[in-house]
Amino acid sequence: AAAPAAAAAAAEAAARREMLESIERSKDEILARMEKTDAAIATLEREIAESEDHGESDREQVEAQRTHEDARVRRELESVRGRVAGAQRTAAKATAAAEAKEEEASELQVTAGLTSTGGTAAHANGHAPVDKAAEAAAKAVQVMLAGREPRAALIKRISDHNRALAQKSQNGLKTVCGLPLPHEVTRVTVDEIAARNYGHENDPGRSPIKAAISALLYQRRAVVKEKELHLALVYLKGREQWRVRMVRDAKQRMEKEGASNKTGKTPTPGSRSSSRLRPNMAGVVRTDYEEMQVLQELQAQERLKTLIKIPNMILDPEEKRLAIFRSRNALVEDPYGEMMAAKLVRPWTDAEKKIFHEKFASYGKNFKRIATFIDGRTTADCVVYYYQRQKTEDGFRGRRKAQQKKRRAYAEAKRMTGGAWNGPGGTPGAQNAQERAAAAA
Repeated sequence: AAAPAAAAAAAEAAARREMLESIERSKDEILARMEKTDAAIATLEREIAESEDHGESDREQVEAQRTHEDARVRRELESVRGRVAGAQRTAAKATAAAEAKEEEASELQVTAGLTSTGGTAAHANGHAPVDKAAEAAAKAVQVMLAGREPRAALIKRISDHNRALAQKSQNGLKTVCGLPLPHEVTRVTVDEIAARNYGHENDPGRSPIKAAISALLYQRRAVVKEKELHLALVYLKGREQWRVRMVRDAKQRMEKEGASNKTGKTPTPGSRSSSRLRPNMAGVVRTDYEEMQVLQELQAQERLKTLIKIPNMILDPEEKRLAIFRSRNALVEDPYGEMMAAKLVRPWTDAEKKIFHEKFASYGKNFKRIATFIDGRTTADCVVYYYQRQKTEDGFRGRRKAQQKKRRAYAEAKRMTGGAWNGPGGTPGAQNAQERAAAAA
């Protein structure tokens, strides 16, 4: 009778170990997937927050510009109105003065005519006094009308003066500020800028410097990889020791439980004796002693959190040295301005865009492989180009339509199944995996 009992105990222990190992593997896989999902969600949240911040800042800038423009237009309108009113008052005064002068000239002419006609002796002696009086009156009229300038001549004089001032200011850009005039600026196209940057990048004189920097980076990377390998080995060794210790403790605990059982049967984890001996495994407390044990374990875990201090993950000695110095040289004051400036450093040409869309249709989001077909472009450049233009460029129109069609198909399938269908991952195998994960947790 002892031999079958021992065999049954060994079989049950083996089954339990296998179950523990499977649960551990499932937990590791689930934790890894949860970390990836959390990272993706955090990235999307950051992108959404950045887009909202950019949109809000753009709206604020547009509103501020509109307010300033309205204020400037109102000021200019008030200034023009003031100038028009002043010009009207000046014109009215000039008209009144001219009318007064004309009346005075007419009175002088009348006076001169009366004097010449009233004197019979002067008339008899000749027309000399009359001619002198007429000449004097004409001179008086010319003097009075000398201050009035024709409107066309006034406009021409003011326009010539303003044109001379504008020409002087334009010439001052070159003579005073040292800037070229608009007709002296050399026009440069985007293709010329791209060709010049490409020539600078592939300059043979920069090859030694590039090789030296690459060698230094490879050396530092090798040191980091060696450190990572050492830490991984230490972690695996400690993990294996912990696993062996846990298996040994479980085996000893099972032996003690079997020895304390008078009937000779090996207790199972769900039996009454197992729950009595291990109250924490049952999930509930039944006595004050069990509650005290649970509280002591929780307090010990909290104390352990305060005692353990996780160091910073800096493996490279050079990075550790540079991390001591706090510098604000990399402070970004205007992220939007820097992004717009980065677009002007080397913009995408039409040929590069065409190659990218052709290879994207073939390889999808394999940006590392797409970058090999575009000279001078890295994987990061391709990633930035895709995520900045995936909703605006016409080259991604087919992908957007396919995604919309896929979402409509998923919604239709979920509606027809009454909400029981949860996408491609909602298969029986995935459901069993979720159940195992819930049981492991």
